[in-house]
Amino acid sequence: MTLELRAHTQAVWYGAPPKMFCAPKSRVPKSPKWNWAGPWCPPKGGWHYQKPFPEEMSDLGPYWDYVNKGGSCRDYDPIKAGGWNFCGGQGCASCPAPVFNKTGRTDTEGCCWYGRGVI
Repeated sequence: MTLELRAHTQAVWYGAPPKMFCAPKSRVPKSPKWNWAGPWCPPKGGWHYQKPFPEEMSDLGPYWDYVNKGGSCRDYDPIKAGGWNFCGGQGCASCPAPVFNKTGRTDTEGCCWYGRGVI
């Protein structure tokens, strides 16, 4: 069984990162990072407003699709700006492992994302 989850809380300041998530490579093959300066999000009732994902989701498939497509403005309410970025489409590398002198990974296998980096 693989770990797949989306947390329940996050900050709500302008451009705040969304909830922490954990996903295997089969669901999120390339590791994204949150671009807080990404697109501005329309307010509720605005022309391009899209309803955020629900707090509780029994099936995270639609959320993984959204993340993998570099989605924005649907992570929480009231989101004001930001979106997923994949570092030029290659996936965002973590820090190199200092002990083994390996390059950083660009997937989320076996780790969790928390807005400012991988845990």
